[in-house]
Amino acid sequence: MAREALADDPSRPVLVTAQRQEAGRGRTGVGWINADRAVAASLACAAPPSARLGTLPLVAGLAMRTALASVGVEALVKWPNDLMNPDGVKVGGILSESDGSVVVVGAGVNLFFADAPPGMAGCFDHDPGQATADRVAVLWADTLLASMGEPWDRTAYREASMLLGRPITWEGGSGTAVDIAEDGALVVAVGTDRVELHSGAVRLVRRATLAAEPPSGEAE
Repeated sequence: MAREALADDPSRPVLVTAQRQEAGRGRTGVGWINADRAVAASLACAAPPSARLGTLPLVAGLAMRTALASVGVEALVKWPNDLMNPDGVKVGGILSESDGSVVVVGAGVNLFFADAPPGMAGCFDHDPGQATADRVAVLWADTLLASMGEPWDRTAYREASMLLGRPITWEGGSGTAVDIAEDGALVVAVGTDRVELHSGAVRLVRRATLAAEPPSGEAE
Protein backbone atom coordinates (compact mmCIF):
# COMPACT_ATOMS: atom_id res chain seq x y z
CA MET A 1 0.00 0.00 0.00
CA ALA A 2 2.78 2.44 0.89
CA ARG A 3 4.57 1.80 -2.41
CA GLU A 4 1.37 2.33 -4.42
CA ALA A 5 0.62 5.60 -2.62
CA LEU A 6 4.11 6.91 -3.33
CA ALA A 7 3.67 6.21 -7.03
CA ASP A 8 1.19 9.10 -7.23
CA ASP A 9 3.85 11.57 -6.09
CA PRO A 10 7.37 10.13 -5.84
CA SER A 11 8.65 13.28 -4.11
CA ARG A 12 6.33 12.85 -1.11
CA PRO A 13 7.09 10.17 1.50
CA VAL A 14 4.13 8.06 2.59
CA LEU A 15 3.67 6.50 6.04
CA VAL A 16 1.11 3.72 6.42
CA THR A 17 0.20 2.32 9.85
CA ALA A 18 -2.07 -0.49 10.97
CA GLN A 19 -3.64 -1.45 14.28
CA ARG A 20 -3.43 -5.12 13.36
CA GLN A 21 -1.79 -7.14 10.60
CA GLU A 22 -3.08 -10.43 9.25
CA ALA A 23 -0.52 -11.02 6.49
CA GLY A 24 2.66 -9.44 7.82
CA ARG A 25 5.99 -11.19 7.49
CA GLY A 26 9.44 -11.06 9.00
CA ARG A 27 12.79 -10.63 7.29
CA THR A 28 13.01 -14.26 6.19
CA GLY A 29 9.35 -14.52 5.23
CA VAL A 30 8.16 -16.33 8.37
CA GLY A 31 4.64 -15.98 9.74
CA TRP A 32 3.35 -13.07 11.77
CA ILE A 33 2.30 -12.97 15.42
CA ASN A 34 0.22 -10.00 16.55
CA ALA A 35 0.92 -8.41 19.90
CA ASP A 36 -2.01 -6.94 21.84
CA ARG A 37 -0.72 -3.44 21.05
CA ALA A 38 1.98 -2.79 18.49
CA VAL A 39 3.57 -0.29 16.17
CA ALA A 40 3.05 -1.61 12.64
CA ALA A 41 4.32 0.96 10.16
CA SER A 42 5.66 1.12 6.62
CA LEU A 43 7.41 4.17 5.22
CA ALA A 44 7.77 4.54 1.44
CA CYS A 45 10.14 7.17 0.15
CA ALA A 46 12.70 7.91 -2.53
CA ALA A 47 15.52 5.39 -2.30
CA PRO A 48 18.84 6.65 -0.95
CA PRO A 49 22.00 6.19 -3.03
CA SER A 50 22.81 2.51 -3.53
CA ALA A 51 25.90 2.84 -1.33
CA ARG A 52 23.62 3.64 1.63
CA LEU A 53 21.08 0.85 1.17
CA GLY A 54 23.14 -1.54 3.29
CA THR A 55 22.99 0.76 6.30
CA LEU A 56 19.30 1.62 5.94
CA PRO A 57 18.00 -1.11 8.32
CA LEU A 58 20.57 0.03 10.91
CA VAL A 59 19.58 3.68 10.54
CA ALA A 60 15.92 2.69 10.79
CA GLY A 61 16.66 0.76 13.97
CA LEU A 62 18.33 3.79 15.52
CA ALA A 63 15.36 5.94 14.50
CA MET A 64 12.99 3.55 16.25
CA ARG A 65 15.19 3.58 19.33
CA THR A 66 14.82 7.38 19.40
CA ALA A 67 11.06 7.15 18.91
CA LEU A 68 10.67 4.63 21.73
CA ALA A 69 12.78 6.77 24.05
CA SER A 70 10.20 9.54 23.59
CA VAL A 71 7.63 7.36 25.38
CA GLY A 72 10.04 6.20 28.08
CA VAL A 73 11.13 2.90 26.52
CA GLU A 74 14.78 1.86 26.36
CA ALA A 75 15.71 -0.32 23.40
CA LEU A 76 18.95 -1.78 22.11
CA VAL A 77 19.76 -2.84 18.56
CA LYS A 78 20.82 -6.32 17.49
CA TRP A 79 22.46 -6.43 14.10
CA PRO A 80 21.12 -6.48 11.50
CA ASN A 81 17.47 -5.65 12.10
CA ASP A 82 16.22 -6.47 15.62
CA LEU A 83 15.19 -4.26 18.51
CA MET A 84 15.73 -5.70 21.98
CA ASN A 85 14.82 -4.73 25.52
CA PRO A 86 17.59 -4.26 28.13
CA ASP A 87 17.17 -7.92 29.14
CA GLY A 88 18.09 -9.03 25.63
CA VAL A 89 14.60 -10.12 24.57
CA LYS A 90 13.26 -9.12 21.16
CA VAL A 91 10.58 -6.42 21.07
CA GLY A 92 10.64 -5.48 17.39
CA GLY A 93 12.30 -5.51 14.04
CA ILE A 94 12.93 -3.68 10.80
CA LEU A 95 12.43 -4.80 7.20
CA SER A 96 13.52 -2.77 4.17
CA GLU A 97 12.96 -3.44 0.49
CA SER A 98 14.01 -1.36 -2.50
CA ASP A 99 12.42 -1.31 -5.92
CA GLY A 100 14.26 0.98 -8.30
CA SER A 101 13.79 4.54 -7.15
CA VAL A 102 11.54 3.65 -4.19
CA VAL A 103 12.37 2.06 -0.86
CA VAL A 104 9.86 0.77 1.70
CA VAL A 105 10.99 0.42 5.31
CA GLY A 106 8.73 -1.50 7.65
CA ALA A 107 8.87 -1.46 11.44
CA GLY A 108 7.08 -3.65 13.93
CA VAL A 109 7.35 -3.13 17.69
CA ASN A 110 5.49 -4.98 20.43
CA LEU A 111 4.27 -2.31 22.82
CA PHE A 112 2.16 -4.65 24.97
CA PHE A 113 2.16 -8.43 24.73
CA ALA A 114 0.03 -10.10 27.40
CA ASP A 115 1.03 -13.63 26.38
CA ALA A 116 4.27 -13.27 24.46
CA PRO A 117 5.81 -16.43 22.98
CA PRO A 118 9.33 -17.44 24.00
CA GLY A 119 11.97 -15.04 22.70
CA MET A 120 9.64 -12.03 22.47
CA ALA A 121 8.33 -9.38 24.85
CA GLY A 122 6.38 -6.15 24.99
CA CYS A 123 7.82 -2.75 25.85
CA PHE A 124 5.16 -1.96 28.47
CA ASP A 125 3.58 -4.03 31.22
CA HIS A 126 0.22 -2.43 30.33
CA ASP A 127 -1.53 -1.37 27.13
CA PRO A 128 -0.34 2.20 26.39
CA GLY A 129 -3.12 2.72 23.84
CA GLN A 130 -3.25 3.37 20.11
CA ALA A 131 -2.28 7.02 20.53
CA THR A 132 1.13 5.91 21.81
CA ALA A 133 1.57 3.53 18.88
CA ASP A 134 0.71 6.32 16.44
CA ARG A 135 3.06 8.76 18.15
CA VAL A 136 5.95 6.31 17.97
CA ALA A 137 5.27 5.53 14.30
CA VAL A 138 5.21 9.20 13.26
CA LEU A 139 8.33 10.10 15.23
CA TRP A 140 10.12 7.06 13.80
CA ALA A 141 9.27 8.10 10.25
CA ASP A 142 10.28 11.73 10.82
CA THR A 143 13.56 10.71 12.45
CA LEU A 144 14.36 8.20 9.73
CA LEU A 145 13.66 10.66 6.91
CA ALA A 146 15.89 13.27 8.55
CA SER A 147 18.66 10.71 9.06
CA MET A 148 18.60 9.48 5.47
CA GLY A 149 20.01 12.77 4.24
CA GLU A 150 23.00 12.64 6.59
CA PRO A 151 26.01 10.34 7.04
CA TRP A 152 24.84 7.52 9.23
CA ASP A 153 25.83 7.60 12.89
CA ARG A 154 28.08 4.58 13.44
CA THR A 155 29.04 5.82 16.90
CA ALA A 156 25.41 5.86 18.03
CA TYR A 157 24.87 2.40 16.60
CA ARG A 158 27.92 1.01 18.38
CA GLU A 159 26.72 2.49 21.67
CA ALA A 160 23.24 1.00 21.18
CA SER A 161 24.46 -2.42 20.06
CA MET A 162 23.97 -5.43 22.32
CA LEU A 163 26.44 -7.52 20.31
CA LEU A 164 29.76 -5.71 20.34
CA GLY A 165 32.35 -7.33 22.58
CA ARG A 166 30.32 -10.52 22.95
CA PRO A 167 30.72 -14.02 21.49
CA ILE A 168 28.34 -14.89 18.68
CA THR A 169 27.59 -17.68 16.25
CA TRP A 170 26.15 -17.60 12.76
CA GLU A 171 25.59 -20.13 10.03
CA GLY A 172 29.06 -21.28 9.19
CA GLY A 173 31.08 -19.75 11.98
CA SER A 174 31.61 -18.25 15.42
CA GLY A 175 33.65 -15.44 16.90
CA THR A 176 33.39 -12.17 18.82
CA ALA A 177 31.52 -9.17 17.44
CA VAL A 178 33.95 -6.25 17.57
CA ASP A 179 32.73 -3.45 15.31
CA ILE A 180 30.29 -2.14 12.72
CA ALA A 181 31.86 -1.29 9.35
CA GLU A 182 31.13 1.89 7.45
CA ASP A 183 28.93 -0.05 5.01
CA GLY A 184 26.92 -1.57 7.88
CA ALA A 185 28.63 -4.97 8.00
CA LEU A 186 29.17 -6.65 11.36
CA VAL A 187 32.89 -7.10 11.99
CA VAL A 188 33.73 -10.32 13.83
CA ALA A 189 37.04 -11.42 15.31
CA VAL A 190 37.76 -15.06 14.54
CA GLY A 191 41.07 -15.80 16.20
CA THR A 192 43.49 -13.26 14.74
CA ASP A 193 41.35 -12.74 11.62
CA ARG A 194 38.52 -10.30 10.97
CA VAL A 195 35.38 -11.41 9.14
CA GLU A 196 32.68 -9.06 7.86
CA LEU A 197 29.07 -10.30 7.87
CA HIS A 198 26.77 -8.47 5.47
CA SER A 199 23.56 -10.39 6.08
CA GLY A 200 22.10 -13.29 8.00
CA ALA A 201 21.03 -14.10 11.55
CA VAL A 202 23.49 -14.10 14.43
CA ARG A 203 23.10 -15.55 17.92
CA LEU A 204 24.67 -14.52 21.18
CA VAL A 205 26.53 -17.19 23.13
CA ARG A 206 25.60 -17.33 26.78
CA ARG A 207 28.90 -17.37 28.65
CA ALA A 208 27.60 -19.36 31.61
CA THR A 209 26.68 -22.36 29.48
CA LEU A 210 28.67 -21.67 26.28
CA ALA A 211 25.42 -22.38 24.46
CA ALA A 212 24.04 -20.25 21.67
CA GLU A 213 20.80 -18.43 22.42
CA PRO A 214 17.71 -19.49 20.44
CA PRO A 215 17.33 -17.49 17.22
CA SER A 216 15.34 -14.28 17.55
CA GLY A 217 11.81 -14.53 16.19
CA GLU A 218 11.23 -12.72 12.91
CA ALA A 219 7.64 -11.81 13.64
CA GLU A 220 6.66 -8.84 15.75
